Amino acid sequence: MKTLHSTTIALVLLSATGFSYGDGMNSMNMKDMPMSGQMAEQMNGKVHHGIGVVQRMDAINGRITIVHGPINSIPWPAMTMTFAVQDKKLLSQVKVGEKVAFDLMASGKDQYVVVQINQAHD
Repeated sequence: MKTLHSTTIALVLLSATGFSYGDGMNSMNMKDMPMSGQMAEQMNGKVHHGIGVVQRMDAINGRITIVHGPINSIPWPAMTMTFAVQDKKLLSQVKVGEKVAFDLMASGKDQYVVVQINQAHD
């Protein structure tokens, strides 16, 4: 019984502390909060350019797999990655095995979406 009473008191104290913290957050001005580099990049709409070869496309789910060279602005080494496309119509502009130039934008934490893709001209 004593354990139950102690547990109840502890829960009440923790709850009160949580509410106090929450009230403090309501008075904060979020404009003054620093943003992570990823969040700032997404809000600024920074576009990253890549060159690669289309390895696979999934038109139904709007995804494309590209074997790409380094993308220094992120920075990424050369690798194979699957990306979502901003608009599924973009997939009709390229074919599997084709060399492409593509643009990426951040769409979430460590997530990038293809916003433009075209045949690459050598």
